[in-house]
Amino acid sequence: MEAKQLLFSEPGKFSHYTHRKHLAGKTFEGSGVRSMCGVYFVPSQDHGALPTCSTCEEMYSLLPKE
Repeated sequence: MEAKQLLFSEPGKFSHYTHRKHLAGKTFEGSGVRSMCGVYFVPSQDHGALPTCSTCEEMYSLLPKE
């Protein structure tokens, strides 16, 4: 992925991982957030019913665990 590259994600197709800081506020405001894979999306629905984005899942697994 190159810098400033716009990535496409079909809304409601995958559940993406993002930082939870201000997530509730962004959901309420309808503002976009960036996922770990680089996709910008507006959090608006329950993510539990959607399949997880494989790129986000892979990147999350690489993070150091406490």
